[in-house]
Formats: sequence, structure tokens, C-alpha cells
Amino acid sequence: MFATGCALYSDVSIAPLSLSPAGIDRGSDLQSMIRKYDYLRAIELTSSDLLVVPEQYTTSQFNRLAPGIAKVVGNQNAYRSFPAGTITAAGVVTPYTSSPDVIGALVVSEDSRDYLSYAFPGLDVGHIHQRIDRDIFHLDLASRRKQIAVMPRKRPQDYRQVLGMLTSRGVLDGWTIAELSGMTEAEVGSALRESVLFISLNRAEGFGLPPAEAMASGCYIIGFHGMAGRVCDRAARKEIMRHNEKRDQHRFNLN
Repeated sequence: MFATGCALYSDVSIAPLSLSPAGIDRGSDLQSMIRKYDYLRAIELTSSDLLVVPEQYTTSQFNRLAPGIAKVVGNQNAYRSFPAGTITAAGVVTPYTSSPDVIGALVVSEDSRDYLSYAFPGLDVGHIHQRIDRDIFHLDLASRRKQIAVMPRKRPQDYRQVLGMLTSRGVLDGWTIAELSGMTEAEVGSALRESVLFISLNRAEGFGLPPAEAMASGCYIIGFHGMAGRVCDRAARKEIMRHNEKRDQHRFNLN
């Protein structure tokens, strides 16, 4: 059996529910997380099971959750490895160092693998390759227009400065800014297919999926690499750029 846990609200007590995996909603809202955690509490784990738990769980939560069951940290962002309270006079207290059931970690980028391997020598770190849904994120020349897509949530001040400078210079005349916020995945994909450029405002990311999805949708990427974006398969990047240059039927200039 292979089970996954929820990142937050593990201290919420609710009446047991009868749930199946298909009935658990995807999302980060409170009710969705409670349902996921309640499902995890309701299932029966055995010594042959392996439990994958998100990195947001604290060390004490790791140790309270299914004691004696082997666990792997599902780490989607290595830059969250040392939150407040993990550094003590006696050393660091993390699931990797202070949870006897933790046998390794799974990460989503080479950058995170290098980070955890350096921070925790001897830790068994596996790398899961991200998948992009090509049914949603793909090139559609008929939809393209003079549009710039951006997710401003991570760096709102930087975004405001860039937008202000470009607006002041008058180079955005005739262009549309598509702010990707509060959208479904399908809506984001549609906006990216319509866009020529994507402004990446990634900060410290485990992978940084939005720029990759934007590239898959035919956008040129400008902005911040978000740490994990420093590691890029050069052959894949070269192929993406070759494909983008070949498919461009119009010239879009920002001076």
C-alpha cells in the first residue's frame, strides 16, 4: 500500500468519515485538507507499507503519525527544510534527523536533491520528474496575441516595479497583461496559450512549475529562475528555443 498525507491541520479533530480516494477533493482549502487527513487516520497501515508525508509536517507530527511505519518525506521545496524552531543549542531537529521512521526523501528537482544531500549527509534522496499535462499546456498558434502572462503572488513588489517601468516607457501599448490568479488549471492553460511572454516571479522554489508550463505553452520566459530553475537540461532548453523560433509567425517587440 502507498499512502500520502496532508501538509496542514493535523491537529484538527473531526468525527471519522467513510471516504474513498476518489472522493477526496484536490486543493489547499481547509475542508479539503481536513478530509485528506481524516482519510489518512481512517486507513489501516501495516509494517509492509510506506507512507509519504509532505515536508511541511513538523518533527513531532512525523513522530505521532503512524509510529513504526516507514516514512519518506515528499519534499516539494528543499528551501523549507529549516523552519523556525528547528535549530537548537543541541543541533537541528528535523524529520530527517529526529524521526526514526524516516528512511529517505523524494524531491522534484536536481537542485532540491543537491540541497538535501548536502544538508543531511547520508540521506537517501530520490528524484521524481515533474509531469506537464500536455492536454492543457501546449502551443496553439491560433490563440496567440500580444499578451504577457504573470503570476504576481510571489514577488508583488518586483512585479509592480517592472509593470511601472514598462508602462512609463509606453512599451505596453497594444499589449494585454494577463494576471494568473484565482484561476482553474484549465483557465491558466488557456491564458498561457494566448500569451507570447511569461514573467517568472519565482523565489525559492523546489522546481518552479509555472515557467515550465508556460514554456510548454509556447511562451518565452523572462524573470527569476527561483533557484531550482538554474538546473535545466540544456538539450531540452535548446529544443524548446528552436521550436519557439520556428513557430513564431509574427514579431513581438518590447523596446
